[in-house]
Amino acid sequence: SCGSLAHDSFASSSSCYVPRHEGCGGVLKADVVLFGEPLPVGAMAAAAKAVMASSVVLVVGTSLEVAPANMIPSMVKYRPFGKLIINNLDGSGKDRADIFLQGNSSEVLPALVRRVRELSQRQ
Repeated sequence: SCGSLAHDSFASSSSCYVPRHEGCGGVLKADVVLFGEPLPVGAMAAAAKAVMASSVVLVVGTSLEVAPANMIPSMVKYRPFGKLIINNLDGSGKDRADIFLQGNSSEVLPALVRRVRELSQRQ
């Protein structure tokens, strides 16, 4: 409730089920937007700006069914350059991707990083 960021500010030895901020006693919440919550002000504008400036956009672990985040892959297609890479456990987004990687992100992403490093060392 105080709005501060709490990295390690709650006691890990606490026996309470819901972690609380030591300073104000408010419930600690992950720094993510949950379904049904609004995005922070300016988040989509910042995302659009980043997409338009990127040569590669990597979308990981989303069904691409929920607006407004599901608009990001479409933004990539409007650019005259760059690639869209989507990684999901299921086939979500396969039809939108330039490259689709199916599998668990904890396995796929490290393999992708290794491959990009290998290719960049050849140049």
